[in-house]
Amino acid sequence: MDLNLLRVFDALLREGSVTAAAERLNLSIPATSRALGRLRRAMNDPILVRAGRGMAPTPFALRTAPRVRSLLEEASALISTEVAIADLERTFTIRINDGVAATLATAAAEATAATAPGVTLRFVAEGTESAEALRDGSIDLDIGVGEHAAPDIHSAVLYRERLVAAVRADSPLGRHRRPTLAQ
Repeated sequence: MDLNLLRVFDALLREGSVTAAAERLNLSIPATSRALGRLRRAMNDPILVRAGRGMAPTPFALRTAPRVRSLLEEASALISTEVAIADLERTFTIRINDGVAATLATAAAEATAATAPGVTLRFVAEGTESAEALRDGSIDLDIGVGEHAAPDIHSAVLYRERLVAAVRADSPLGRHRRPTLAQ
């Protein structure tokens, strides 16, 4: 069952009306009414029934409500688990090329030690730059020049690098004001 349907179930039981549940969930009344219809089919129970001018939960809905609330709370805890960085104890594996490691690894290790003493950074050299290592968890972070990541991989530009070539004064390359990479 869709977790969002359980959210609707909980709001319906708390509010006792489709209109109030829709407002609570920031949904339209028709969308909430359709969700109630799906809930009724999925649970094989009317959930809310007419009682005078209002609606009343069925005995099944009353018995089920505490379990649904508990499930929603557990799901919320999974999603919004707050971690105190200082208390974190974990090893993170970072794939990085040698050139970038020379400039970033020491600063990253020092900053990590200062804010998260229980965290160990494990640097591994580039080899195969496939995204599969990120997907299967064998590396946690890939720092380096690479192709744009797949849609299931988050990426961001950390910085741009400027390459500088130095040649001796009498070198044939010295004649070029800005030699190309091929030259």
